[in-house]
Amino acid sequence: MPKTAPPATLPPVDRKCTLTCQGCHVNPNGGGIRNHYGKWVQQRWLRSFLVSDYTLGKKAPSLQQEALSVSETSSIPRKIPKLIEREDLNISEVEYARGEPSPEIEEQDRFESSIPEEDPYWQKKRNPILAGGDLRYMVLSGDSDYPVGNRNYLAWPLSVEFGLQVRPIETNFSLVGEATFANTPEHPAIEDVFTRSVRPKSAYLLVDELPYNSYVMYGLFRPMFGLQNGDHTSLSAEFSGLNQSSIFKAATFGTAPQVPYLNATLLFPTSNPSYSQDSGYVLNLGARFVPYGFMAGASYWNSESSGLSNSMLALTYGAKIYSVIFNGEILHVNRETAPGSRLSGTLATFQTRTLLWRASYFVLTYASGNTHPTLAQGKSREMSTGLKAYLLSGTELEALFVRKIDTLGTQSEGASRLQLQLHLFL
Repeated sequence: MPKTAPPATLPPVDRKCTLTCQGCHVNPNGGGIRNHYGKWVQQRWLRSFLVSDYTLGKKAPSLQQEALSVSETSSIPRKIPKLIEREDLNISEVEYARGEPSPEIEEQDRFESSIPEEDPYWQKKRNPILAGGDLRYMVLSGDSDYPVGNRNYLAWPLSVEFGLQVRPIETNFSLVGEATFANTPEHPAIEDVFTRSVRPKSAYLLVDELPYNSYVMYGLFRPMFGLQNGDHTSLSAEFSGLNQSSIFKAATFGTAPQVPYLNATLLFPTSNPSYSQDSGYVLNLGARFVPYGFMAGASYWNSESSGLSNSMLALTYGAKIYSVIFNGEILHVNRETAPGSRLSGTLATFQTRTLLWRASYFVLTYASGNTHPTLAQGKSREMSTGLKAYLLSGTELEALFVRKIDTLGTQSEGASRLQLQLHLFL
């Protein structure tokens, strides 16, 4: 989190600094539109190049030591005092007399007077409406899951997402909605992404920045669970059944006072049978640390739908050593497929990202399951490797070679593909 979050010298109940997903995303569970801090990071750090005419890219702020040395010869940005207005004119001039400021006000003013006007601390307070969006374009070659006919590759607009956060009153209360326009490889025209399928990604009420950096949310969204992966075709998504279209009616209470985090979610059936009918609960507990970027967490899912139960346990970990970022997950799924009949399986996933230059990485993912992805007897393997680069602010280019081998009983089936994805986000 940027240093302009209320400092760690404050009592824990008043701290707003956090190392969890809510540091950069509106949704505390992660994913979706970026908040003001997320946009700040995106524009200034998540890029390899800065082009002067590209308005989404910003210059990175100076180091604190450099800023202090400059401040000796130039003025420090100061907050302009707010003009207090009132409608009542039947007042005495005595009321305008200046008294001694309280220590609390003086301390808050001292803190705020050191924050530049452009900082997200002020942007959040001044802008009651926050918008964001994502566009993904995909190119595939050699993927046996999609028939290509006489073509050697498939290229199509994969999805477009729009999100909006509105703060109708000057409190920590907000309304959030996100929609996804989805498309399939059979429809390569640009307009097809807007005319084929549209579905809600989330729609919820959020009350955040409560004591101990806690929050409450209620509505339609995907609860936090395990190590999130944006690839809806990954083995992890197949095992858990959670992908980019997963949406649940839920209520969450969470807290993330800097290092530890905890949240509990209740799941409810939706009134529309086309959407999730799950009822149950999801629990998350973990901690994230600044040294070595270390994190460890546990997620437990227990739900029931149409009389069939589903339980999942995910143990996650991660760290950054020199220029290599490690993330991993051990996922165990126990699912009832028919009354009295259950299937279970365990999947281990290991990911690395090695920094090559600025915001460009070599990525490697390996996943191994002791069952078929459907949890039937067998096994499964997945390996992907390639490059991921954030070239300009709000642009991500990913080129991967993916190999999957699934064994059902004694029969094995493998598929290999090259995939290129362009992701634009703001």
